[in-house]
Amino acid sequence: MEDDGSLARERLQYFLKGYRATLPLDDEMVGHFPKFLRFDKLYGFSRILGSLENSEIEDAPPWYEGLKNKLQNISDQMRLGFQQPW
Repeated sequence: MEDDGSLARERLQYFLKGYRATLPLDDEMVGHFPKFLRFDKLYGFSRILGSLENSEIEDAPPWYEGLKNKLQNISDQMRLGFQQPW
């Protein structure tokens, strides 16, 4: 069985082959992919924080507190990931 890293590399190669069959994409741009992914995570993180802001609601449905806890846990995990160097 392949590890996640080699499977991800294989999938990336298939993606690049298909993409490059239609449009040019140089290796320098591919080298920026990790930065694009980090920005995507940061954008998602900011949206979660925005959802949690002013989230105290009177007469909220029973499932609401569980959703808030889930979003808080996700944001905490994402925050730890941002502590890792580029």
